[in-house]
Amino acid sequence: MKSWNFVPAILISALAAALTGCGTTGAGDVTGVPVEGVKYPIISPPPIRIPSDSSSPSNTQAVGGANQMTVSWWPVADALSYTIYWSMAAGISKDGNVVTGVASPFVHSGLAAGTTYYYIVVPVFAGGEGLSSAEFSGTTSP
Repeated sequence: MKSWNFVPAILISALAAALTGCGTTGAGDVTGVPVEGVKYPIISPPPIRIPSDSSSPSNTQAVGGANQMTVSWWPVADALSYTIYWSMAAGISKDGNVVTGVASPFVHSGLAAGTTYYYIVVPVFAGGEGLSSAEFSGTTSP
C-alpha cells in the first residue's frame, strides 16, 4: 500500500495558480496560514428562523372517510415539515400520539369507523417546533 507523505510540487503549483485572484496572494498562501494584508471573507451560517405568533397552521380541517381521516392545513412560511398530535379525546397533549415529518394533506389511515379524532398541527423549523394550531376534529365514516 502506498503512503502519500508528501504533495507533489506540481499539485502545489496548480493549487497556487488556481487560488490566484481568489482572495489569496497565490504565493506562500496555499497552506491555509493567513497572509498579512490579505482580506479573507467572513462566512456566517444562515440565520435560524424564530417562529412568530403568525407561525401556527391555519384553515385546519379533518375530513373523515372509511377508516381514515384526511388532515389538511394552510402551510406556514419556512416550515420544513409538520408534526401532528392526535387523540380520540379532546384536550390533546404532546405526550400522546404523534406523527412526524408530514405535509398537507396527510391521510391518517387505520382508524376506527364512526369515531371522532382530535388533532393539532405544529410546523417544524430549523430551530425546532413552531406554534401549534388550534385543536380541531373530524369523524370517520360509519
